[in-house]
Amino acid sequence: MIDYFDALSAWRKLILETTSELEERQLNQIPAGRSNNIIWNMGHLVTVSENILYKHVLAQRPQHGFELSQFAKGTRPEQFIDENQILLIRNALRETFPAFKMEHGSLVISEERLQFLMLHEHLHYQAIVALIRQLTTK
Repeated sequence: MIDYFDALSAWRKLILETTSELEERQLNQIPAGRSNNIIWNMGHLVTVSENILYKHVLAQRPQHGFELSQFAKGTRPEQFIDENQILLIRNALRETFPAFKMEHGSLVISEERLQFLMLHEHLHYQAIVALIRQLTTK
């Protein structure tokens, strides 16, 4: 069986590496024809994954120091995300899956939900890559 938490953590590592050299301005910029930006996609991944992971768990969700609701499904970037908030989002991306696995294991969430999270991570990784290309292509 696939260790989904390790695979999901690998996606997050790839996202963090792909965005590591981007400046605050680039992470916040919404290119023409787009409705969101790179940092929104990153925050959205944290929000959706925690909504799914903690939906049926009695444990309290982690507190990250930024408002998850601004990255919920159907939202758009409404404010500039500063460097401090960016660091908090990056840390949350890094810690979500390892922390949940350590505290709860994989038995409290269905394989179908984990498969959805894999797909969701992949889709938003592709969106982030497309945004980077759009921002760095002259």
